Formats: sequence, structure tokens, C-alpha cells
Amino acid sequence: MVQSVRFAGVWIALAMIAVVVIAVGVQSPEAAPLSQGLFSTRDYRVPSLPAVWPWSSIGRVNVTRGTGARSHCTGTLVGPRHVLTAAHCLFNPLQNSWINPTQVHFAAGQSGDGRFGGSSVAVALKINPVFYREIGARARWDNAPLNTVQHDWAIVVLANSINLKPVPVRGIHDADLPNATEPGEIARAGYPMDRPFALSIHRVCSAQTDLPQRDALVHQCNFKQGDSGSPILLLNEKEANVVGIATASLTAFAPGTNRRTLEAYGVSATAFANMVAATVGRVQ
Repeated sequence: MVQSVRFAGVWIALAMIAVVVIAVGVQSPEAAPLSQGLFSTRDYRVPSLPAVWPWSSIGRVNVTRGTGARSHCTGTLVGPRHVLTAAHCLFNPLQNSWINPTQVHFAAGQSGDGRFGGSSVAVALKINPVFYREIGARARWDNAPLNTVQHDWAIVVLANSINLKPVPVRGIHDADLPNATEPGEIARAGYPMDRPFALSIHRVCSAQTDLPQRDALVHQCNFKQGDSGSPILLLNEKEANVVGIATASLTAFAPGTNRRTLEAYGVSATAFANMVAATVGRVQ
């Protein structure tokens, strides 16, 4: 069965009725209706104030697409002027082209009261070259084989440094996280469309790297639109590392209910760790 992924929403289309949409302390979840982006009727995402690291270094990637159209994704500060996010967030479907860096603004630690820890416009976009070529070669920009999900990453270079501690990037191959060798907990944090100005964190979830193929990952963290580019974090005592980013989820219709999330996908840090190190080292 041929599978393809659609990145605008991310919609993944299968030969059955299913779609992929693009889309954090432990707390008792509240019951919720079956909702796209959730793995069950319980919503494990907790709205949190991004007052402490690493949450303070996660923020909104705000994009102005022209003619009044606006959108946002989630990004993580991985260097003083460097934000890791999903590449598809930086494509303008209205013009079938990549957006201009000046159309991107990053606000770290955005909270519901309008405060944030730091912000800057972008001056450059470092799109994964493979993803860049794939977009140009498609008849439809928003459709791609599922086996290319690992290419969907980019680094936004900011005009000004943000005085916050970056979150280290760590690539871990072929691992079911957490485990005895890599202890701790997996968490995902982002700014979903249903809580666009509140950082929502799902802690104590899990992730498997190099699935469904090398440099990709599968995770079991609740994930909604607006969360694209959000970090998959491995937390261990006072340490935190970005081990991947969330980019897409596979959902299916269930009779009498809303869409049910079957799997959520992303990019393992093994795909971009070297480029992050090289870019942060060159641009200070």
C-alpha cells in the first residue's frame, strides 16, 4: 500500500480513509471528546507557563504569508540566533514558493498574557536541501511519500541574539526512548491551534527513533496543528536534549466519532544534529 504525507496540514493520505495532520510536570489528564491529535479521549497536554528552562527556550514561529494570511508553528532555540522547526512551516502555498526570512518572527517563551522571554525577526532560513528539492519536484507541494518525513526540518537564523539558554540537540539512533541506557522521560511541548498562546506540554510519553525509516521517528505524544516543529525532548534530572521534532500525525475516521490519531511522526535529531552544530558554530 502506497503511503504519502501531505505537509500543509500535514495530511497523510492512505489507500484507506486516513489523513495526516501537521500538526508538558506530570498531571492527571482531564477527560475530553475524541479529538484530532489525541491518542485517546484523555488530553494529556498541560497548559504551562514557560518560566523555566527548557520551556522558556521553546516559542512560536510566526509567519506572515501576505494578503493578511498568517500562520504559526513551534520552534526551539538551539543557538543564540538559531531556531529549529519544521521546513514545511516556511513554505507559502499561496505563492507556491518559500517565504522571505523577513516574514518570520520568533517569540520564545510566549505566554497567554502576551509576555515572552525574547523575540526577533529572521534574516536567513536554512532549509534542509533534500526537502527543498523534493518540494520543487512535486506536482503538488503538499504531497510526499511517507518515507521522506525525515527530511522536514529547517533552521531559522534570527537577526538578533536571544538571551536564553539554548536546548542542546542530541541524535540517538535506533532507540525506544526512554530506556535503561537513555533514562529519563520523553516530553513534547508546543503551541497548538486550540491553545495558540499557551505552551502545552505532554510529559511521560515515548518516542522511537529510526522508524519508520532511518532519521525519522514515531512518537506517542499528543500533537495538534500548530505543534509542527515542536521539540521531542529527553528529560533527565536537570538535563534536557532535543532528540527530534514532531511534524505529522496519521489519523483515521471512526464511525460516530471524530478523527482518531493512529501514529505521530517526526524527524530524529540524527537528521539535523550536524547541521545545527555547523550553523550555530558559523553564526554567533
